[in-house]
Amino acid sequence: MIRLLWDFKSFSNFLL
Repeated sequence: MIRLLWDFKSFSNFLL
C-alpha cells in the first residue's frame, strides 16, 4: 500500500 501511495505522490509531482 505504501508503494502505491509513493507512486501516486510521484505522479502528482510529475504533473505539478
